[in-house]
Amino acid sequence: MNLEYGTVSAWDAKTCRIRVDLHENGLTSYWLQVPQGYSKKSKRRCPVELGTPVAILLKDDGVGGVLLGAVYSEAEPPPIEDDDTDYMEYKDGTKLSYSPSEHKLDLNISAGTVDITAPAGVTINAAAGVTINAASGVAINAGSGGTTVIGVVNVTGDVIADGISLKNHTHPGIQTGSSSTGQPQ
Repeated sequence: MNLEYGTVSAWDAKTCRIRVDLHENGLTSYWLQVPQGYSKKSKRRCPVELGTPVAILLKDDGVGGVLLGAVYSEAEPPPIEDDDTDYMEYKDGTKLSYSPSEHKLDLNISAGTVDITAPAGVTINAAAGVTINAASGVAINAGSGGTTVIGVVNVTGDVIADGISLKNHTHPGIQTGSSSTGQPQ
């Protein structure tokens, strides 16, 4: 087996194989296997982009071989300089990173949406609180189960229930004056 360096010149998505233009001799490899994380019941498929600088192992006959992985260079430097962070960046700019030393997971979607589907439910446990910032509103569709809030609800603005404003509703049949209405019934 020979260690070779080159650039991905073809990608076959159906078979997860690549062809590599070899730098040293100007030739192109045959179709080479691309190792994946899982390939039985659990599956993972990581595509390889054309033009990616790679290291490969080639059999002595130059026909068979396997991708060892992508490699960084001066022309294609690592995206971050950190001894600790596991980092992924996609071609659309979406980034996912985890820093064990900071105990911090970051997901930054450059465009589009995030969908979570969990037939048995979703639980979020946060010892220090949860903040949701939304530029165009938040919708909660609780179905027939309704929504339960345990604790105090503080609202800045109005609360509207079935079209009735908490701040601006009136009670007909009450005379104005210094008296207050009674407790809700």
